[in-house]
Amino acid sequence: MIYAIMGTRAQVIKLAPVIREIEARGIELTILLTGQHRATVGELLHEFGISREPVVLYDGPEVESLGRVVPWFMRAARAGMRAVGSRRAAARHERDVFLVHGDTFSTLLGIWIGRRAGGLVAHVESGLRSFNWLNPFPEELVRRLSMSSCDIAFAPGEWAAGNLARCRGRVIDTHENTLVDAVRFAVERSCDTQQRRADVVVSIHRFETLYSRKRIVFVVDFVLELARDREVTFVLHPSTEHRLKTAGLMSRLRQQDNIWLRPRMTYVPFLGLAGHARLVITDGGSNQEELSYLGVPTILMRERTERREGLGANVLLGKFDLQRMQAFAREILGGTQTGHIDLPKVEPSRIVVDALILMSPTHGSASERANRGGGAC
Repeated sequence: MIYAIMGTRAQVIKLAPVIREIEARGIELTILLTGQHRATVGELLHEFGISREPVVLYDGPEVESLGRVVPWFMRAARAGMRAVGSRRAAARHERDVFLVHGDTFSTLLGIWIGRRAGGLVAHVESGLRSFNWLNPFPEELVRRLSMSSCDIAFAPGEWAAGNLARCRGRVIDTHENTLVDAVRFAVERSCDTQQRRADVVVSIHRFETLYSRKRIVFVVDFVLELARDREVTFVLHPSTEHRLKTAGLMSRLRQQDNIWLRPRMTYVPFLGLAGHARLVITDGGSNQEELSYLGVPTILMRERTERREGLGANVLLGKFDLQRMQAFAREILGGTQTGHIDLPKVEPSRIVVDALILMSPTHGSASERANRGGGAC
């Protein structure tokens, strides 16, 4: 049995191609949704053609503030152990695989459940590092904990694999992030859709941005400056909308006629919107990767990033340097640049599933699996 444990929209998007590959091969699978994000998660699974009914571990309010993390974690952890325990009581598998992803609280929750259940923990998108414990926080800390706790680490490239030299488990280089497969899926389904070209698209959602008064005010001021003579589409994640309201900043955005406040959407529509923008402003690492593939000029609203995609090409690491960001925006919005799709040919989701099959107890003896490159960690 493979358990795919995910809780955020980004995790669903990046694990969806892996789940599709697992389903296509008829491998036994259970999807556990932690409930860290709830809005549009079901729609995302449907959008990717995943028909399997997930087990929802938490059905309370979406975790949109730090104060909700602890009660959510405790409730979801108990529900997760009940879900795993009931299945294991009726099964005779040697060791189940718990597939976790990325650098969120749901990653730690999945690792905890997998360890308590005595399974193998496989971490997808492993080895990304900013090399600063506090920036981004808590993501960098989660990454460090994950790499020291997993049995199988799927690294999205040579650089990430090199960062896992001290990993306790086996390291497998997937050459690219599974996000490549998700982008390929979305592009194939949105290429025939007529999209209104946006001047500027804004998508901000990280805790480190939202819960720093200085940073969230900086973002709003910069967006308002751009909106003086440009149309801006501001995507409202639930946590972003909550923070803008509590910080008293939502009214400033609403008063600007050139700003279109749009509710968070599913993946294909969002990628269609961002992919046709002249400029995207985001603090998301996944967005950094997606837009590097699509060639869309992007300001990454962060001090540091754990990813290299697009840097020095179409992605500017903003570092909250107003003059650098203003100069970049003027150059982009004053020119005629257009995005250019450049998707790698590799299919990392297949590499992940191939490795999981080789490590299966039913796939020959331990010595045979080792000879095929699929030995124990």
